[in-house]
Amino acid sequence: MQVLELVRAAEAATGKTAKIRLQPGPAGDVVHTEADAGALRALLGRGPATPVEEGLARFVAWYRDYHGEAAELTPRRSLRRQSGK
Repeated sequence: MQVLELVRAAEAATGKTAKIRLQPGPAGDVVHTEADAGALRALLGRGPATPVEEGLARFVAWYRDYHGEAAELTPRRSLRRQSGK
């Protein structure tokens, strides 16, 4: 799954439109990978049970139920600021 596909799935799950600012990747960043979960599937005898889109939708539903329907799904502060670094 490409990053923009994940963003679109998150948009569908939340009903919100992402504000996307495309930036060049950091020096040395991997542009393309041949990552394959085939070995894990072979070892376990099965693959993922929940599609990403379904998992995101279920997470958003749980989050809104737990925190209230109007709860924001975005962090208010970065982890760096929270840890004081």
